[in-house]
Amino acid sequence: MLRVPFKGVVAATRGSAVGTWPARNDSRPNPSRGDAWVDDKQADFESMTSHRSDGLKKHLEKADRHQQVDVAYVDLRPGGMSEDTARDGLSQFSHKGRLERVVIIGRDFVIDEDF
Repeated sequence: MLRVPFKGVVAATRGSAVGTWPARNDSRPNPSRGDAWVDDKQADFESMTSHRSDGLKKHLEKADRHQQVDVAYVDLRPGGMSEDTARDGLSQFSHKGRLERVVIIGRDFVIDEDF
């Protein structure tokens, strides 16, 4: 597993390549949407202090429709959201943009969902 910096903490992901802003000689455009490149996909990283499912749903909608990223990583450990609440928020989310994958990291669980 690759250890990835995740807004001040370390998280594990199945991704094999993580990068930030590309170098000047890199052929990829700057990620005007999202925070970094993960496996050649534009990714958004968010750490949530909310413990409500509608907060997770709103963040996923923002990543999907407004930022138009390919992958969203959400750290729920600061707010202590339970796995059931996280799954409820994920089920409320209606995928309409270009989001391909969501990784949700909780205190004792990881949800990795492909669309």
